[in-house]
Amino acid sequence: MKLMNFRRLDPEYTAEGKKGLTRGAKADEEVWVEFAGAPDGCRKVAQAIIATLDDESASSWERVIDGGVQEAAEGRLLTRTHLSRERNQALVETKRKQALKKFGCLACEVCGFDFLVAYGERGKGFIECHHTKPLKTLLPGQTTHIDDLALVCANCHRVIHRGKEWLTVAELRALIRQAKA
Repeated sequence: MKLMNFRRLDPEYTAEGKKGLTRGAKADEEVWVEFAGAPDGCRKVAQAIIATLDDESASSWERVIDGGVQEAAEGRLLTRTHLSRERNQALVETKRKQALKKFGCLACEVCGFDFLVAYGERGKGFIECHHTKPLKTLLPGQTTHIDDLALVCANCHRVIHRGKEWLTVAELRALIRQAKA
């Protein structure tokens, strides 16, 4: 099937009036552009992938000292397939602009961290956006309202999502207050 996805992109195949499979992934086009004229490069990449799959030691730890990992092999290229839920960037940008207009800054709604204050120009306009209504709970056609978004720093965002049961913004804010007390 994958070969038939590529055939739809092959001018030699389509010149004969053939189509191949008309619906392929966008990544198929990227692979075609990169490798259609470079079969040796394609072969090398394929061999590297196969070698990695066959090499049991490729993911093993190289050196363990005092019961903890001190050195490990990293940097191998991996190919992964992920499903991700669609997010509307325009809604997120509107949330950021709304906060800037109301508060004059983009501070974490949990801990108050402001990237601009901490990092200067590099942090200007930066903050993560958390969906307080998990996207996985939305039914087809349901929408996300701007009030279902919270602006949070990266640390707070990771802690909110840590574990099976996600914390609410208010719950995490209470944990921080409790820890400081």
